[in-house]
Amino acid sequence: MEGHRAWVALNLEHLRHNVAALQALLPPGCRLMPVVKANAYGHGAAHIGPELQRLGAEMLAVACVDEAVELRRAGVTIPVLCLGQVPAQLAPMLAEHHVTQMVEDLETGRKLSAAAQRAGR
Repeated sequence: MEGHRAWVALNLEHLRHNVAALQALLPPGCRLMPVVKANAYGHGAAHIGPELQRLGAEMLAVACVDEAVELRRAGVTIPVLCLGQVPAQLAPMLAEHHVTQMVEDLETGRKLSAAAQRAGR
């Protein structure tokens, strides 16, 4: 890899093994929610997200709405949680793509809810 200082090689068989191992450690009632922000930490969210869904992840987490939309476009149908702050004007986008938004306070939640209602979602 001339000219490159670093690269990532992901073995999907290892990913499958690690997901199964983590799921086996979870207590009853607890579910795995992999975080795939920053393009799945450079591994390719559009590739890793659907694979995690196939492996039994029941929810994925991202940092921003654009990352959630990328997962939806890649075929991810399980719930997606957006961890980063989102301005109220993006509420229609959250609703359109069925993204759950984390909120840090009641006022923010109310603003997002009102904006989504105004957009007819």
